[in-house]
Amino acid sequence: SSSAEELVDVVAQPIEVPQTDIERERSTPWQSTDEAMTTLESLIERGEGVTLEELETLYPFPLDPFQREATRALLKGESVVVAAPTSSGKTLVGEAAAVAMLSKRKKLIYTTPLKALSNQKLLEFQDRFGQTRVGLRTGDTALQLESDVVVMTTEILRNMLYNFDDERWQDVGAVVLDEVHYLGDPHRGTVWEECIIYAPRTVQLVCLSATVGKPHQLSEWISSIREEECKLVKSARRPVPLKWLFSQRTPRHLPPGT
Repeated sequence: SSSAEELVDVVAQPIEVPQTDIERERSTPWQSTDEAMTTLESLIERGEGVTLEELETLYPFPLDPFQREATRALLKGESVVVAAPTSSGKTLVGEAAAVAMLSKRKKLIYTTPLKALSNQKLLEFQDRFGQTRVGLRTGDTALQLESDVVVMTTEILRNMLYNFDDERWQDVGAVVLDEVHYLGDPHRGTVWEECIIYAPRTVQLVCLSATVGKPHQLSEWISSIREEECKLVKSARRPVPLKWLFSQRTPRHLPPGT
């Protein structure tokens, strides 16, 4: 029999197929920075909210059905759970929530499970909404905390809810819980659970995840906790296909019969 050293090390991992021209266009966040900022500023100055049609003009592509459904629920004042594959455009729903809040002169809190991801979202949102309009709060960074959109780690939000201050929350219209599947983490899941339980009922919740288990149970639980409907929006379509490839160390060979 072959020894373990003679056996090939086979690694299987998903490889993203290069984007088509259409898919590359869909990855563009706004029509153009100047045009989008002009439109956004006019919506904020008007202060009367935004329609789905107005929001769609910010993008150079039509929204997918699940994005339209989730955004429509947001604009009706509902909380939503969005379960859709990676790279399908869930973040657009978070952006739509920010636009909806800004257009009503409300604030939005966007949470992530990691400091690195929070830093990334800060840069993305500053590019979307302007540097002075987006702040950051993590365990070791505090930047423009009075901004209209504040990105933070979920633990920071939980601590804010522990030390609840009515004045701090009176202008907050929505909270985005990105990567909400962390709710099932045995070590950190209680953080997400407590955020959902303690969040003011006047604040909309936007829960985003590609891998949350049983999303219908999550939306039903949030509905029961908050005593109001939490809309579930699901999509199974993966816009960026995955192709499985195998690699092996040369000159090793697969053992017979494999």
